[in-house]
Amino acid sequence: MTLHPAIEKINGSDDAAAVQLILPFVERSPDVAAAIASLRPFTGPDDLAKRVAEAVLGLDDASAVGMFNRHPELAPTDPLVMTAASQSEQSRLGLDTDAAAKAELANLNRIYSGRFGFPFILALHEHTGIGSVLSAFRRRLDRSRAEEIAENRRQICSVSRARIAAAFRADQELTR
Repeated sequence: MTLHPAIEKINGSDDAAAVQLILPFVERSPDVAAAIASLRPFTGPDDLAKRVAEAVLGLDDASAVGMFNRHPELAPTDPLVMTAASQSEQSRLGLDTDAAAKAELANLNRIYSGRFGFPFILALHEHTGIGSVLSAFRRRLDRSRAEEIAENRRQICSVSRARIAAAFRADQELTR
């Protein structure tokens, strides 16, 4: 079986290099990237995405909240606090240019983080406009903390899967 060259690179790298190659898929979470790297070899992008999801879903709640707190809030006042991937994902929906939306997002970010103790995380690739983002944000404010921990995990898995798909084969979705 021929492996994707990037998978071969991850599989053939030493631990530190593999962590760096996986890190873009887990938003500033080197501990999670290290846990994923320890699961090598990967058979392909699908396998990598599956292992990322297993790692994220397998975190205890305290570790998951720690991972959440390394994610940027939506439309932060300083876009440089975001990774390039997050900047791209947010700008695609105009979160960086719509002043009214930025103001509403700032208010929602404050309410959400005050209520739950971590930032709101949303897989923006699943949304087509600012309206659906704001609707999801408002709807999730009514949930329990436990529900939001579970939902943020799901959102991170979706973001990671989309980033892996884009990195390995932009024109082909990963199988489920």
